[in-house]
Amino acid sequence: MVALIDRHPALSARTNVTSFRKEIYDLVNGSIYVALTAEAKTKLGLSPSFVIYDELGSADGPALFDAMDSALGARENPLMLVISTQAADDFAPMSQLIDYGLKLKGGEIHDPAFHLTLYTAPENADPWSRKAWRAANPALGDFRSLPDVERLAKQAQRMPARENSFRNLILNQRVAAEARFIDPTAWRACSGEPNIPVGVRVYAGLDLGATRDLSALAVVYQDAAGVFHTKLHCWLPGNLQERSEQDHAPYSAWQKLGFITPIGPTTDPRAVAYKIAELNGQNRIMSLAFDRWRINDLKRELDAISCSVPLEPHGQGYKDMSPAVDIVERLVVQKKLRHGANPVLSWCAANAVVTRDPAGGRKFDKAKSTGRIDALVALAMALSLALLRATKPIDIEALIG
Repeated sequence: MVALIDRHPALSARTNVTSFRKEIYDLVNGSIYVALTAEAKTKLGLSPSFVIYDELGSADGPALFDAMDSALGARENPLMLVISTQAADDFAPMSQLIDYGLKLKGGEIHDPAFHLTLYTAPENADPWSRKAWRAANPALGDFRSLPDVERLAKQAQRMPARENSFRNLILNQRVAAEARFIDPTAWRACSGEPNIPVGVRVYAGLDLGATRDLSALAVVYQDAAGVFHTKLHCWLPGNLQERSEQDHAPYSAWQKLGFITPIGPTTDPRAVAYKIAELNGQNRIMSLAFDRWRINDLKRELDAISCSVPLEPHGQGYKDMSPAVDIVERLVVQKKLRHGANPVLSWCAANAVVTRDPAGGRKFDKAKSTGRIDALVALAMALSLALLRATKPIDIEALIG
């Protein structure tokens, strides 16, 4: 902004720039233009008329955006302008704004106070074509250097690990800079509503969290066409608002929508046991795969309410998880999974990263994943168990290749 003012005599004459405070004072009307820090709590008392939020796609969470958005309420005709490259996943604040704008453009909603201008290359575009580059960079060849984009494209072609970064930063596609386990487009193609009729036999997988972790129970059912339908039940201890800020996930919103159940200050196996008993009353659970973590606590609670569900231990190492990882991947690619766009499961799927052992086996790596993956782990165990224990013979080799 200072550079613009310095090149404009009329603006230079009416403003006073205080560089060390990062402020520009308008001598005519008394307004102040100031650069703010990212600390959200200190911005709640502001009453701005105009806000420019740069690179919201890189924000750790929605706190600062929400603070500035609410601060505009003291003005009669306020305006906020957000300028950013797309974020890596569907749950980032920038992604939510874009999705809202796309619904607006598609006629699904009406909101005269919101406008979206989006420059992005289509998902199916050739990433190395100038047509794709120009779709995301209308200033290409002007103040966006064409030789620089050509240089970055050549590097990305020669170094596949940099392709996702090129797609995100140059093509403005919603792609994580690092390689993820599941392709977002393929995952969204499986968003059909699951249908698990009452009375059918089902299988389940449970990732029981530690004292303060997310716990997830996945129930799966295979229909006559070979499509797997899944429903998730998740629990999270502690203050959901605080946990939302820590994990950069909208837990409070998911709780209001019924996708997460709060269970007090710590993980409570009793609440999980009661849900298993309830589900077993609706659909007979043929077997439930579990991680050995705290399983004795769960067994005790199940025995206390006389709930008899066959329990199957499922290791988390390469030996047991590799087939489960392959099954999830293949079902998603073949569009033989219906997850209903469950936001907690979709978030976990977007976070998931897999690692390989020397023999080529794969497993989910919670340490390297960008966020929680518990719901996806529970689903993988349930699907693996369903295919291994199903009454009807299934050609697993054909499924997982």
